[in-house]
Amino acid sequence: MFGDWLRSFGYSVATAASMEEGLLQLRQQHFDLIVTDLLLPGRDGLALLAEARKIDPEIDVIVVTALEQVAPAVRALRGGAADYLVKPIAKDTLELSVGRCLTARQLLRDNLALREQVALFERGRRVSATLEGAELWPLALSTLAESLSAVAGVLALLDPEGNATALAEVALPDNRSRELLDRLRPHLRHLSAEPTVRFLDAGAVAGLHEPVALVPCAHQGEVRSAAALVLRGLPPMGQRGTLVERSLYLARHVGLAQANASRFAHAEALAHTDDLTGLRNDRALRNEIDRLLANRPAEPLSLLFLDLDHFKRINDAHGHLVGSRVLAEVGRVLRGCVRDIDSAARYGGDEFAVVLPGADSGEALKVAERIRRAMAEHVFVEGTSLTVCIGIASHPEHGSDRDVLLTLADAAMYRGKRGQRNVAFLAQP
Repeated sequence: MFGDWLRSFGYSVATAASMEEGLLQLRQQHFDLIVTDLLLPGRDGLALLAEARKIDPEIDVIVVTALEQVAPAVRALRGGAADYLVKPIAKDTLELSVGRCLTARQLLRDNLALREQVALFERGRRVSATLEGAELWPLALSTLAESLSAVAGVLALLDPEGNATALAEVALPDNRSRELLDRLRPHLRHLSAEPTVRFLDAGAVAGLHEPVALVPCAHQGEVRSAAALVLRGLPPMGQRGTLVERSLYLARHVGLAQANASRFAHAEALAHTDDLTGLRNDRALRNEIDRLLANRPAEPLSLLFLDLDHFKRINDAHGHLVGSRVLAEVGRVLRGCVRDIDSAARYGGDEFAVVLPGADSGEALKVAERIRRAMAEHVFVEGTSLTVCIGIASHPEHGSDRDVLLTLADAAMYRGKRGQRNVAFLAQP
């Protein structure tokens, strides 16, 4: 009778004559709601409630009871039942109870879907707001891996030919990321033509023992990076649409963050670079000294302060355009005289400076002499020649403060200016 009523309300209904038959149907297909009597052949409705929840923890149950069985019905509510009805039951009472249960169930589903959408939005926003590459790449990889429940993976930068360079990896053995990217190279090349998620079975690529998902991170139609994610297994076909939509949404935020990070790095480089020489500017020089003194206070550090001799004569004789070209060439000569770990900067006008991490005053004096000779022997544009005066100050020998070192190196340089020039002097405390 209940089955006929519920069908007349527009529900799809299946009936079972016993608990065992009902559990069998639950295992074979999905149901939203069970309506069951507390008295069943051989077992009771409380046992059915417990067994049904093992099969589907989200299923709702309405128990039907006689008046003298209200106490067991209350126990059923405490055990997770959605409602109980006392016999005799009117048709509209059944309709109201079932409708209330299914409406509440739909509200919970909608609420869960909304929470998932908000969480997805927050993950995408967090990725797109990250501008530092050192923070961006691990965050982007972990976000994409979470979206597909991946057990391991690598995020790679792609060049126009499809060659990949690892940016971040997670849970991969040593050197496995390089091997994985090499094996996937033909598939990575196709991502630019069709930027969608690709699922590869374990046998799709030689030497690949686990299924892999390839997720392109596109921005404005260009795929500049991609994630190769190792999966526990290929997702069912019915779930792939949702998974692809979610991972591509996050991947677009990764692509946007990559573009923003590139622009930020370029802007930051311009803010710390001298336009004329390509060397660091005075702000970058001061920041570098502060960083070295703070991070490695026990290690020696030396500062060279340079001033070109009679540079004004070049401007007067050849004009300021030639003078600018000479300054640019001074920068190239200076870079050729120092190590990769050293920082050369144009301090302003025709003044330059070099920071030498790990170098004491004796080592710094050798570098200064090398620079002085290189400048004196170099033939600059328009056949011009230049010499330079260099002042040297070292930490901790002469001081442990950035401004003190700059002042002492500058004073040592001016000692040469007041003398024969084309000379290097150590600072005097």
